[in-house]
Amino acid sequence: MTSKQYLKAIDVIESIFKTPEIPVHHQSNLYRLIGDCFAKLSDNDSAKNAYSKAVDIDPYASKAHIGLGTVSLLMNNNDVAVLHFQRAVSIAPQDEMAHLGLGLAFQGMGELNEAQNWVTKSLEIDSENSAALYSLVKIAYGLKSFEAAAEAVVKYLSNHPHDYNMLFTLGGLQYQMGEYQKVIDSMREIIKIDPMDGKAHALIKQAEQAMEQAKSQNG
Repeated sequence: MTSKQYLKAIDVIESIFKTPEIPVHHQSNLYRLIGDCFAKLSDNDSAKNAYSKAVDIDPYASKAHIGLGTVSLLMNNNDVAVLHFQRAVSIAPQDEMAHLGLGLAFQGMGELNEAQNWVTKSLEIDSENSAALYSLVKIAYGLKSFEAAAEAVVKYLSNHPHDYNMLFTLGGLQYQMGEYQKVIDSMREIIKIDPMDGKAHALIKQAEQAMEQAKSQNG
């Protein structure tokens, strides 16, 4: 949608409030939708106000809490974001975005173990969420602990074997874990389709050199 369409949507939703006797949960959801539109327009203050009205009307509006958490993340208020996402998780424990948001908020606070825990839970609910996968990979590099991220990427690739960006990501994780033959195998999957992929060739070379170095050190 364009900016004009979001503004038009806000006008339409606001006109619905003139309808008499709208049920409370519908009022809350309408404010949440207004918040979503303002968020798309990058008007964080107006989005926050709309989400807050939604939560005031219905404290159990999980998507409005997610909206408030997301706005808080965008405004670098990670501690506030944690509170909203925790509330959303308690209301809607199967909402992967609540878990992912909580992970991102902890990541923003530098609490990487806690961040890894919540992003992993998000992927347990939806293993297809590539944004959550890349967040988990970034956290893995921060922690210098790569097994959980590699496992999640392997699971994703079982359903998307030709996602070469994700294959390359897996190769990077395998390299960090010292699984050099697996790196070579992963990169060869890319080269089968694109023989000229320079990044895949470079990573194979790097893995081969690391293997030789490991052999000479052990030999």
